[in-house]
Amino acid sequence: MSPTFFEGKDVCALIGEGIEVTWVYTAGQYQVRKELEVQQASILSQLGKPTKKPTLRWIFQKMSGIHRVHILGQGSWLTGLNEEKEKIIRLFGTEVCRVYIWFSLSQEYAMLLTWQVWRS
Repeated sequence: MSPTFFEGKDVCALIGEGIEVTWVYTAGQYQVRKELEVQQASILSQLGKPTKKPTLRWIFQKMSGIHRVHILGQGSWLTGLNEEKEKIIRLFGTEVCRVYIWFSLSQEYAMLLTWQVWRS
């Protein structure tokens, strides 16, 4: 008998994990779509047209390119944010905003440092 992928694993546990992942994905997508409806807003689709029903996968792709930069002794900040990414962050609610606002404040501090270095 040849070994199989499921050998030694609990099939019910694998099914349960799949259900949980699907539930989290659906909940995130629902949150974004609900907020777009409440705010009467839209984001650009893959075709560059406004949409009120984006998939969560598309949202994740649009959010790529945000990086946390940490300089020892000077703090951390985010790079790669733009207006649309900030709009998407706000769609996820206050908890997610708090995380990004904390980093954004650090980013403003970094821009101030850059300005001071440039002036001198």
